[in-house]
Amino acid sequence: MAKMKLHILENGYLLGPKTNSLADADPAEMQTAPIWSVLIEHADGPLLLDAGCHTDEKRQHPMIFKDFSMRPEDHIQNRLAALGFEPKDIRRVVVSHLHADHSGHLELFKEAEFFVHEDEFTQRVKLYALNDPSAGSNGDMAFWISQGLRWTPIPREEPERELLPGVRLLNFGPGHSFGMLGLLVELPKTGKILLAGDAVYNRENVGPPVRLPGNVFDREGFVRSVESIVRRAKDEGALLWYGHDEAQFAALLKSPAGYYE
Repeated sequence: MAKMKLHILENGYLLGPKTNSLADADPAEMQTAPIWSVLIEHADGPLLLDAGCHTDEKRQHPMIFKDFSMRPEDHIQNRLAALGFEPKDIRRVVVSHLHADHSGHLELFKEAEFFVHEDEFTQRVKLYALNDPSAGSNGDMAFWISQGLRWTPIPREEPERELLPGVRLLNFGPGHSFGMLGLLVELPKTGKILLAGDAVYNRENVGPPVRLPGNVFDREGFVRSVESIVRRAKDEGALLWYGHDEAQFAALLKSPAGYYE
């Protein structure tokens, strides 16, 4: 089994109505959703899952920035520096999807190969080309293109791929967004962890039956994804980590206090 360290990097918090993650919630109820990324130290090189929000207000989706809180130490480059890494050290970045709270600082990682779902990538490029303001990431897309980032789109028909020994990329398909990716990591001591990202916002979405979020692109796809993820985690005997579950995140061991191995 490959020797690894998995670091949880805090990247801020988003305050908003709970209906964002649970459509049938009380419209007056608010929730604090953690924004986070993951660094995996691996013998074959470090891998990053997501890159948090951008620090520049002009590069933020207005909806995100309006209710977003981030300390200087939460900046992705500062979280990495605290662990002795620079952006140039990162050679692989898995982008769960291209929303502003997950893809804010991709351009920092100029030496990296970026793995993204092909439908997520092509639809975002299309929205950018059409200058559709609903994309929320048009400014980012223009900048990423100008920087010549190296993208590796994951085909919709490819269910999973081994990125590194002990690290599998999982293709969840459409749901929260056009195309969602996650990771299944097998650590020597902790065991298996399934990182679902926003394919499953929080424990309440799981049900059963699956409870839909208010912010969702494909409702049927979301239900299929959640059911498949829960089943895969059970079959693998894996811990299941959700994308924005405040209670679960509070209980996790976060950098620089510690890591999972």
